[in-house]
Amino acid sequence: LCKIFFGAPTGSDAVEAAVKLAKYNSGRYPMIAFEGAYHGMTAGALSLCSGAPFKGDFLPLLPEVHFVPYSYCYRCPFNREPTSCDLECGKFLEHVVEDSHSGVGKPAAILVEAIQGEGGSIVPDDRFIPKVREICTKYGILMIVDEIQAGFCRTGKMFSFEHTGTVPDIVTMSKALGGVGFPISAVAYREELDTWPPGKHIGTFRGNMIAYAGGAAAIQFMQQHGLADHAMRLGNLVLDWLKQLEGDSEIIGETRGKGLMLGVEFVKDKVSKEPAPELAAQVRTLCHKRGVLIEIGGHYFNVARFLPPLVLTEELARKGFDIFAESVRELEKTGR
Repeated sequence: LCKIFFGAPTGSDAVEAAVKLAKYNSGRYPMIAFEGAYHGMTAGALSLCSGAPFKGDFLPLLPEVHFVPYSYCYRCPFNREPTSCDLECGKFLEHVVEDSHSGVGKPAAILVEAIQGEGGSIVPDDRFIPKVREICTKYGILMIVDEIQAGFCRTGKMFSFEHTGTVPDIVTMSKALGGVGFPISAVAYREELDTWPPGKHIGTFRGNMIAYAGGAAAIQFMQQHGLADHAMRLGNLVLDWLKQLEGDSEIIGETRGKGLMLGVEFVKDKVSKEPAPELAAQVRTLCHKRGVLIEIGGHYFNVARFLPPLVLTEELARKGFDIFAESVRELEKTGR
């Protein structure tokens, strides 16, 4: 991917640019996104989000946006277990694309997160993202990977799609691209897609020089200090601690993640897997009182999400984990 296009300040703007680029090059309008997807709050980006709480008050949005199941193995919509999985989610995606009576016109692009963020820190089956790439190539569809949250060392690689060796056609970037929070976004894409003439996508704040300088310094810091390797090593350690907590807990259904993008899914019991958003909210409050901030996300807002600074030390990671574990144990001890 050798072309870079800098957009307006936010990740939503990068998604808008990527979608316009895909539609302009393909001459087609439909888009496919995934259940659990989050891509931003502007009208076009919001159309590609699956969550009703985000978009329900603003409908209708863009037409011809279609959603298919993501590889969410803990809550497989095809009722498979890892031992019986034949990647039905990938096969269903191909069915939707291939069958002229699926109700979905040939899409301009398929937009996917290589690791879902707001959907619940969901790491898909290792075969899933390569399968999306295979389908896009086979049927002449552009593949857009949203790296706005997962990119720039967060998951233990510079970009999360690198975990499977997959190369998309278009990549959206923001957040960490701005270093310590300067407003900047961009899309990277294949050179042959650089077809739109001047003026097709412009914006007043595209040329923020401070953001450019801050972002360049941040990327240099990431590379010089090996932040991707650090995130992977420390993330694996924290995930091991969380797995041990999961084994001792009656209300943690699954712990998961890559690098320093981790999630803990709370349930009322492990057999039914009934989501427990109220438990996740109580744990968040208990953590807050002890000095740790966590985010709540997931399909049912029952997933505690950990997105710490990439320069986090093992000592601070352990302290944060201990506070989280204490909060979970207190909730279980005092009653739900």
